[in-house]
Amino acid sequence: AAPAFIWIANYVHARTATIFLQSVANYVAVAFCFSLLPIGLGLVITSLIARSGLPGAWFFRTAAFLPYVLSLVVVGVVWRWIYSPAFGPLNQLLDAVGLGELARPWLGDFDFALPAVGVIGTWVQYGFVTILMIAGVQKIDEQLYEVARLDGASSWQQFRNVTLPGLRNEITVA
Repeated sequence: AAPAFIWIANYVHARTATIFLQSVANYVAVAFCFSLLPIGLGLVITSLIARSGLPGAWFFRTAAFLPYVLSLVVVGVVWRWIYSPAFGPLNQLLDAVGLGELARPWLGDFDFALPAVGVIGTWVQYGFVTILMIAGVQKIDEQLYEVARLDGASSWQQFRNVTLPGLRNEITVA
């Protein structure tokens, strides 16, 4: 039979197909775990270690950047081991604290594979975001924070009105 031009019928069919809608939902979940969640986590960690004068802040900076500098092969092997149903530390920890019924083959479970991969993606990406945000905070003029403190701004108000606008470019890059 000769090929027939069907205009947009395949796109209309795809838009209403359940598997297509599920793939869009999965894409949104992965995008959230690989971009928005690491940005939020990076901002929180940055606010805790960049301006607080926390003793040992160098340790937390190193720990935050570690996931980003590790080879993705190493990350894959380590997380496969963590999620291992037979001898993975996650299932062993759940069993040790009396939550053994929650143990499962994390990467082989249809309901938990996507969140498990999302955790890995968030962990890998937040290191880059944190270091990017720390560098951005260091370029913000300290006088802006001093003026905000003199005006009676709380830590949250300083973060919202000084830090976030000062990190606009870094957030865009992240």
